[in-house]
Amino acid sequence: MENPAENPFQEQPVDYRKYIYLVVSNWYWILLSVMICLAVAYYINRKTMPVYVVNSSLILKEQNSSMNMQSGIENVLQDMGWRGKSTARRFVEIEIPVLKSYSLILSTLQQLPFDISYYSIGKLKSPELYLTAPFKVVKDSNVFNQPGVDIFISIIDQKTYRLRIDEPYNISRKLFFGENFKESNFGFKVFLSDENFDFKSKIDYYFKFNNYEELTVGYMNSLNVTQREKTIILDLSISGNNAFKECDFLNTHIQNYIDHTLSEKNNGLLLTEKFVDEQLLSIQDSLKQSEKDLTDFQLTNKISDVSGEGSRIFELLKSMQTDKAIISLKKQYFTYLKDYLNEKNKFEEIIAPSVMGIEDPLLLKSLEELTSLYQEKSKLSMYGKNVSPAMKEKEKALEDAINRGKEGLRNLEQLTNIQLEDINRRSQLFENELMALPITERKLLNLKRSYTLSDNIYNYLLQKKAELGLLKAGTSPDAKQIDLARASFARQTAPQKKKNYTTALLIGILIPLGAVFLKDMMNDKIFDKKDIETRTKIPVVGVISHNHRKNDIPLVESPNSVIAETFRTLRTNLQYMLGGADRKVISLTSTMSGEGKTFCSVNLAAIIAMNDKKTLLVGLDMRKPKLHHIFFNDNKIGLSTFLIGHSKIEDIVQSTSIKNLYVTVSGPIPPNPAELIESKRMLDFLESVKKDFDYIILDTPPAAVVTDAMLLAQQADTNIFVTRQGVTSKHSVEFINELYSKHGLKNFCVLLNDMGSSKRYGYGYSYGYGYGYGYGYGYGYGYKSNGNNYYNEDETPKRNWVERMFFV
Repeated sequence: MENPAENPFQEQPVDYRKYIYLVVSNWYWILLSVMICLAVAYYINRKTMPVYVVNSSLILKEQNSSMNMQSGIENVLQDMGWRGKSTARRFVEIEIPVLKSYSLILSTLQQLPFDISYYSIGKLKSPELYLTAPFKVVKDSNVFNQPGVDIFISIIDQKTYRLRIDEPYNISRKLFFGENFKESNFGFKVFLSDENFDFKSKIDYYFKFNNYEELTVGYMNSLNVTQREKTIILDLSISGNNAFKECDFLNTHIQNYIDHTLSEKNNGLLLTEKFVDEQLLSIQDSLKQSEKDLTDFQLTNKISDVSGEGSRIFELLKSMQTDKAIISLKKQYFTYLKDYLNEKNKFEEIIAPSVMGIEDPLLLKSLEELTSLYQEKSKLSMYGKNVSPAMKEKEKALEDAINRGKEGLRNLEQLTNIQLEDINRRSQLFENELMALPITERKLLNLKRSYTLSDNIYNYLLQKKAELGLLKAGTSPDAKQIDLARASFARQTAPQKKKNYTTALLIGILIPLGAVFLKDMMNDKIFDKKDIETRTKIPVVGVISHNHRKNDIPLVESPNSVIAETFRTLRTNLQYMLGGADRKVISLTSTMSGEGKTFCSVNLAAIIAMNDKKTLLVGLDMRKPKLHHIFFNDNKIGLSTFLIGHSKIEDIVQSTSIKNLYVTVSGPIPPNPAELIESKRMLDFLESVKKDFDYIILDTPPAAVVTDAMLLAQQADTNIFVTRQGVTSKHSVEFINELYSKHGLKNFCVLLNDMGSSKRYGYGYSYGYGYGYGYGYGYGYGYKSNGNNYYNEDETPKRNWVERMFFV
């Protein structure tokens, strides 16, 4: 036999009308959810402390990339790679960690009034009062004030206030403004700073002392420094709860960085100036003594000048002595440099060689290499790579460069010694000529030569000091703030009120919709006729609407109602299926109890009887009989008593108040209903009543529970399988297909009952004529129904706008 199921597991087409109605029919839950979510968003927006982001930009000065070999202290100091940072090549990526360094941020914080934070206490939040608190706290410098402890202030009047510190201190005291408070780990004075303070206001305040270390770490984490693409501009931003406070920090920090770079830039000049001052100090004493000795000798010997020959020898010796002094200064510098290399100090602070008039290209190149390597090593150290292979490589390269520098210095020292020996040799020749002069003139010449030598060296050093002064006066920082950070330009990042409200609106809509759709997805009950037709080829003979009446046979009381019309449609469809007059037995069954099988049997029998057809309704559900509750309330005799031979047919066929409708109730519950139904007397009963009635309606037990229904299925001319909206599982259609395939039932069809009752399951739209909701019953409990409104045929069904739009 052909399988009636096309493919019960295939993907079914989506009924968009149902989902549209799901949304609209649950509008009150959606509205409630939206209101709750918006209220939560409002609370979050009110409760959350605002967070502002302030920005500023810093442009760095472009630096030369190599050493300029021009002479002069200016060029050497500007182009060498040591960190008198006056002129070191400033890579932008190196300056970022400098700006975010602990020491620089700590220095900035110590310049600002961030050691104490003031707050006002609100109902939902406590904003910080930066520079706007009505009082000021002055710390006792001799007392350590415990940081992080909230100290509450309630201003009473112009003179007094109440101070409170909670556990573990448990301090509460009334004090005068300006009175010294010193107790436990606290020592301070509170002064009223707002002369126009409203003492009637009930606003309380609190303040706390801050720990600079924690503040510094916090600002290190919140400060963001990024390089603008393909530029030497750094963009700085920081976030916090008070835009004015963060602007002050950012502007102060940038200025602090500029001052820091300028200080480091001048560091080389300061070291050089110190070296020159030390030399001036040492030569100054020699110059004074030489001048005094020369003056005393001239006064004593009454001689003011020397002869022509003496003057010639003096000029030659003076020139050689000046050269010797300069060479001695260079040798002294070489000793300084050698000691510096041996100590491996910062190669950013080396005194420039040009101060001593040294222009040796190999020495300059060596110092440039040392400075460059030291900067690269410092960069790696800033990024926390002290033990990385790259750091070890830089340290090895730096060590090699130091060794090469030492070797170069040894060569220069040897050259300097040769020059000194040559000057000493030539000076000795002139010294011999000097011995030929008179002793008085010779002594005068020696004194004058000593004075002139000291004077020349002193003037030489004064000239270098003047050059350094000009350089210091003309020094400019290597960075410039493009624009100040301004609170008016601050961007609020939290709370994002519009985003929070939008998110709340979406959540408020999605939560109930998700719940409804999830419930719908988890609900495997039959919803409408399509759920049956898409899973089986067995025809749907009719759709019965929901019963609003408390009457179990509503079509008798309201023959023009919608439910009566659905049973008339069922009657008409069955007439086409039955065909000939000899085909008159109709069997109704269902999957399980509670699907309306008995309700449909009773009303189908009634509607056929109302069509002037003599109809017999037989109650075959002997395990849970119900027909007697509807018609007689008497079940003492019935089909079961006939089948065991205690009653006759005429005794069990009873008339009803409905014209042409007769009923045979089940009778007392027997111990063996299946055997009785399968007996010969049952067949004799059917053959007998066929002769007297036009139609016989069999109300059989549920087919999935007991086998009784299938025992009589072959005797029926039409077998109707009753399903119920919102009760019968979609998987029951597979059971229906199985019954049809195995038993080959005659005129097998499906009836959908209680259509329009599924608001219980989250749906709630009507089918066909606009049916209502609320019908339900179960075995042994009779029928239950809610509502009492039915539509007459001449009335227009009252449907909502969604039904009119989508379910016409």
